[in-house]
Amino acid sequence: MINNILIPLDLSGTISPHVGYALNLAKKFNARLTLLQSYPIYPQAVPASGFAGVASPIEPFDEERIRMNTENKLKEIQGLQDIHYELIVLPYAEHTILTNMHEELNSDLLVLNGDDATDLEAFFGTKPEMLSRKAKCSTLIVPEGYEFKPYHRIGLALDEGEAKEDVSLDDLLPFITGYAASLEAFHVTDKQADELTSTQHDVYSFLKERMLEQNITNFNYHTVMEDDISEGMNHFIDTKKIDLLVLLYRDHGFFKRVFNPGIRKQMIHQAGVPTLILK
Repeated sequence: MINNILIPLDLSGTISPHVGYALNLAKKFNARLTLLQSYPIYPQAVPASGFAGVASPIEPFDEERIRMNTENKLKEIQGLQDIHYELIVLPYAEHTILTNMHEELNSDLLVLNGDDATDLEAFFGTKPEMLSRKAKCSTLIVPEGYEFKPYHRIGLALDEGEAKEDVSLDDLLPFITGYAASLEAFHVTDKQADELTSTQHDVYSFLKERMLEQNITNFNYHTVMEDDISEGMNHFIDTKKIDLLVLLYRDHGFFKRVFNPGIRKQMIHQAGVPTLILK
C-alpha cells in the first residue's frame, strides 16, 4: 500500500519532470505527496571575479524565502492543487534527512529524478543511486525528461538463487493492479537449462500464488540466456517492451553477486525506463 510519496526538490528552483510523474502516481494510488526542499546549513563563499583568494560575501540561506519561492513554483504545476500535498523545508543534505528522519517523513515511496550522467559518472555513482541506498523505503528513479505513461508490462528482475522468502511485493502490487499491467518476472543466466531449478520453481509458484490472490492472471516467468547480465537485462527490456524495471534491493545474494554496485549503477543509468527498487 502506497499512502505517502516523497519527492526531493532541486534548490535551484527548477521543478523537475519527476514531480509531475509522481503527481500521476499519487492520483492513481490516492496517495498524498510530501515535497522535500532541503538546503545546506552553511553557504559556500565564491571567489570574487578578478581577485584570487578574495570571497564575495554571501548571505545565509533564508528558509522563509526558500519556502515562498518553492511554493510559487509549485503553483505552476497543473493538478497539484487537486490532491493532498505538503511542502517541507529543512536544512541539511537530502541523504542525511532521508537516513535520520524516515519516521517523521513517513513515506512509502521515494521518487527521484534520474541524472543525465555520462557513463563514467554513472560508474562511480550518481546522486539518485546514492539516495536510493540511503532511503528506508522503496525508491522509484525516473530517467531525465521521461514523460509519464501508464504501465502495461512490468519487468521484475530476479537472481537465479533468489528464495521466495526474499521476495516482498507489497510496494509493487499497486503498480500492477492500479494499471492492470502484466508482471514479467525474469532472471539472466549463462547456464543452459531446459527447466527451472527447484529454487526458481518455488519463487515462480510463490509469485503466481500472490498474483492469483490479487486476481492478476497476466503473469509470466522468463529465463534470459546471456553472459553479460546488464546486456541480458537491457535486451529483455527492449524486446518485451517493459515500462517499469523492478529490482529487489539486497545487501547480499542478488545484489552482491548479480547487482553488485557496478551492475546496479549501470541498470539505473542505462535502462531507459523508470526503475523501482523494492525494500
